[in-house]
Amino acid sequence: METELNNTNHQAELAYEIIKGKTLANCAMQTASGVLGGGSALAADLIAVAAFYVPMWNEIRAVYGCGTIGMAEIMTVLKSAGPYLAADLVMDKVFGPIPVLGMPINYFCAKVMTWRLGTLFTFFASRGEGVNPNLAAWASQFMIDVFPRGAFSFTKVPSRQHFVDFVSNASGDSDYDCEVRIARAMETYKTRQGVTRKCE
Repeated sequence: METELNNTNHQAELAYEIIKGKTLANCAMQTASGVLGGGSALAADLIAVAAFYVPMWNEIRAVYGCGTIGMAEIMTVLKSAGPYLAADLVMDKVFGPIPVLGMPINYFCAKVMTWRLGTLFTFFASRGEGVNPNLAAWASQFMIDVFPRGAFSFTKVPSRQHFVDFVSNASGDSDYDCEVRIARAMETYKTRQGVTRKCE
């Protein structure tokens, strides 16, 4: 059991490094698109799906010994995660196309989006081949709680240990048990956050 846990954690750490690399590349492209703004920002978003998000998920899946996926699986996750990523998307679409001003906005949004999607991709890869839309929604909601915008900046990235814990803890559960585990974890997390705020 301990050996299996160590291997799962090691796989998560490898995925963490993959996401770091994709984030740097995506941020560079998105920042450059902010120079001209307008249609170039939208074009960069479309390129990012094919050039970064699909390859990132497949590289992460390879770490876990899973087969490759395509746009259908990506869209399943994006559709389920969409309501929880809406604020990031709105910021990106409203301010990103503005020439020059869009550069830092595009950088920040690309960083947040790549990390959040990479985390979800790793979560599912750690569980095997399938993608359950309901579970994607639960995982997305909890991910936003664990990795709020404050976890990101121009220099900050999510904690490696928090990432490993998030993607590995429910890797052996059934979909139902995983949903229950996430729901309980969310209640515990929100309770702790409330106690912390009261003590501040």
